[in-house]
Amino acid sequence: MNVREIAQAANVSPATVSLVLNGRPGVKADTRQRVAQLLLENGYEIRQTISSRQTVRLMFLRYCGAKHEQFDPRYDFFVEIMNGIEYQAAEYGFQLSIANADASSLGSTIRDAAKTFSGILLFGSELEQETVPVLLQSHCPLITIDAHFPSCPIHCVNIDNEGGIFQAVQHLQKLGHTKIGYLTSTAGNGAIPTRFQSFQSALRQYGLSYFPEYTFKLPPHLKLAVDQMQKILDTHPPLPTAFAAANDSLTLGAMQALQQSGWRIPEDISLIGFDDAYLTSMSNPPLTSVSVPKEMIGRTAVRQMKHLLDCPDDSTIYKIQLCTKLIVRQSSDTPSC
Repeated sequence: MNVREIAQAANVSPATVSLVLNGRPGVKADTRQRVAQLLLENGYEIRQTISSRQTVRLMFLRYCGAKHEQFDPRYDFFVEIMNGIEYQAAEYGFQLSIANADASSLGSTIRDAAKTFSGILLFGSELEQETVPVLLQSHCPLITIDAHFPSCPIHCVNIDNEGGIFQAVQHLQKLGHTKIGYLTSTAGNGAIPTRFQSFQSALRQYGLSYFPEYTFKLPPHLKLAVDQMQKILDTHPPLPTAFAAANDSLTLGAMQALQQSGWRIPEDISLIGFDDAYLTSMSNPPLTSVSVPKEMIGRTAVRQMKHLLDCPDDSTIYKIQLCTKLIVRQSSDTPSC
């Protein structure tokens, strides 16, 4: 009997027979047993996936770069991704361990992990280009999360940073803003360069001019961003009618400094953040922000790791992007003039 005939005999679809034949999940236990019996009787060999042969152990490794701060302003970004990883790993019955590494320990950590773990999920917002050779030498499947190496053969799960910035600029353009500034970070790693380049591309896309004098660099920490923005405002520079930004902490820091200097948000200046951190809904006014599906990023990374473990002969390099969504709150409005 062929697969189609076995499916008819078991009163299931050919797709279900294929799942059982390849040892994939998604089939009830009694159905799997019935189909497996027919397959074996007809000379088929049922493949045992890695996840069914042995306990899958994953390492969730967080890389802390040279500019890592003890009190990370994007900590909730990391935590929600970690939650997604934990939830999905639990659903699959995978064991999960969590570790940290910096530039000096990354190589040894990855080498040691390959001896006892089935795969590595590397949170890489702060990864530098210099770490790529270390990642390529991993002896077990490795997927980076929120790391940006488009030309390197490294599996990754990322945010659609370009799409998110385009959403922010489009929103401001539809409100009538023609002079839009940008708040970027003094830490030039991770998604920071991509988001800035995307901002300039979005302006061109919507027929708007880029004004370099409206681009301000702020430290990636809320209090330091407030202080630096205040220093900038004390010089009385020309200001745009709106700012987009690389992340929420920069935007919230700028908002506080602008308000301290007498500017009204959004009556005088509109603001849009990126990441939709938990503080955005509690600011005054609540911050319009590009929302990132943080938990789903974590879940997607685990699902992709399961695929790599189940299909070791698959040589495809997977670079997955999850789309963003603009959450409009009270910090953006039409320009006053």
